[in-house]
Amino acid sequence: MGLSVREILILDYFDGKPVHAKMPSYLYATYGSDADLCLDRLYADGWIRESTPRETVNMLPDKALSDFLKRYGLSGEGSHTELVRRVIHEVPEKNYNHAVPKVYVLEPKGRTEVGRHMAYVLNVRENYGLTEGEIGESRSALALKGNPCSARDILERAFQQKVSIYTMAGEWSKLRNLYYVMANFHLRAEAGDKALSACSLSSSWICRGWGIEIPLFLMKTYFLPKRE
Repeated sequence: MGLSVREILILDYFDGKPVHAKMPSYLYATYGSDADLCLDRLYADGWIRESTPRETVNMLPDKALSDFLKRYGLSGEGSHTELVRRVIHEVPEKNYNHAVPKVYVLEPKGRTEVGRHMAYVLNVRENYGLTEGEIGESRSALALKGNPCSARDILERAFQQKVSIYTMAGEWSKLRNLYYVMANFHLRAEAGDKALSACSLSSSWICRGWGIEIPLFLMKTYFLPKRE
């Protein structure tokens, strides 16, 4: 049985977080005030687990690794990777279990579930402000076409649908803000031309009251990253 979108978002949030971490109250609007209880259920049902010492020994600083190895009569010299490898191969796991951080790690089925719903996950991770319904509609519409689509394809269509709605409703302020969000979305996806287009459209709404047109070279200078 699959998980709800909220449960998937909770899994993604806690993946890599320290064991016994709690959901901050300012995130209750996104994840729910009962997110910690939900995590406990997901943990009990085998969607997420605690890390093993071997999985997190690499989080220790070099000095701690070096001192630990010397305590067991082993060389404490070498790169971070070499020190970690030496601890894993030469020291019994039970001997450093107490010294390493413990974090939450997704089980394979949890990772698969998060991967299958990455559009929802990216929307929250990157703060795009789309609703679950908007993403779900976009996902269903693209699925009907029968062509493979990525999470960003789903989000891009959802944005375009929202642009159409705001345009028809004359919601110019909301449209301006949406174009800024879309520019950020395309920059994250390294789609520079689309980001430039979104920024240009957004700026046209900002400057309409003064009759000012922002030159293209200024848009490239301030909104697009420089290429090496």
